[in-house]
Amino acid sequence: MNSKQYPPDNEINDFFKNFINFENARDYFKKSGILFVTNKRSEIAKYASRIIYGFEDFEMMKSITSTKQNFNKISGFEIRTTKSIEELRVGFKNGDVIKNENNLTIKTAIVDPETHNIKVLYSFERKTPGKMTLISAEERSGEFNIEKGDDGTGKIVVFNHSKNEDYKTVTEIISTIGQNEETKMDILPILLDRFDLKRRIDFLDKILQFEYDEWKFEEVISMRVRKGKRVDEELDDDTDKEFLEGINDAILNGHNLRTNPFVKKCETTGYYFPMVIMKMAHKTEPYKIHLEIQFKFRPDMPEINILNSFRVEESEEKAYVLDKKFQKESLDCFFHDFIGIYNDLAENSKNT
Repeated sequence: MNSKQYPPDNEINDFFKNFINFENARDYFKKSGILFVTNKRSEIAKYASRIIYGFEDFEMMKSITSTKQNFNKISGFEIRTTKSIEELRVGFKNGDVIKNENNLTIKTAIVDPETHNIKVLYSFERKTPGKMTLISAEERSGEFNIEKGDDGTGKIVVFNHSKNEDYKTVTEIISTIGQNEETKMDILPILLDRFDLKRRIDFLDKILQFEYDEWKFEEVISMRVRKGKRVDEELDDDTDKEFLEGINDAILNGHNLRTNPFVKKCETTGYYFPMVIMKMAHKTEPYKIHLEIQFKFRPDMPEINILNSFRVEESEEKAYVLDKKFQKESLDCFFHDFIGIYNDLAENSKNT
């Protein structure tokens, strides 16, 4: 970073005072071995402005002001198999190429001695427009877990991802290895259209009413409203048809949307809600999050994502980047609760 790019002391002071909250600023310096004995952000900002930084430091500072780009998402599907975890693991051979077209390769596969889940690491080449050439290839990597079911066989495949193509990649790996008789597996995707319109809405309400271990639901702040396949046939009232004319798919934002009159009207006229963003508060820590739960359509997949996070300081919610491990553990808990609710509803559907 040359002298023309290096920010002046007052700019660094303002940056720490106005754009990074107290906890994030303190944690940032703590990682560098600098401890501030103060509870004032202005004091940290004053001393921070006197430190000499490198380019990497400024990049890190900017990154911790952004919560939207700092989160993993979680998705997955269930599998049907009679094979034990140990039998399935044998099918994931280190170095095996699953797909030649993009060099999709199994890097490693191990059974965790504590959880008894299979952890698979893979890599593939992703082609993109090149700067110096027309097309260039970059290597991407990912991982997923095959979790042990109650009967000792594989039951759930879970993974954190950043792009939709990761879902397709994991399904390709499972489908390919699952074709072998020794590691036979069938994918059971988690789809909302498995249910009729009424049960799709029931699913949403069960998500909102569920008693989560560490988080408490506060309100719905966004919803996706989507038209059911046979809505026009089901509407007898011309007023209803006129009211919802032209609306096939829409995103609604606001407060307490679940009880909003328009949403209730949609509910009674053949629409359902494949996405919801909930404001959640941690039960023991001063954290709040915007949690998105949705069923995507291209590809068809469930996805749970922390869109924003906050720390509550003196009754004020301030943007705050949660610890990566904490994020991942929280998402994992949400996803397993999500699957439990889904399976309970599916089981009840069979009995009615």
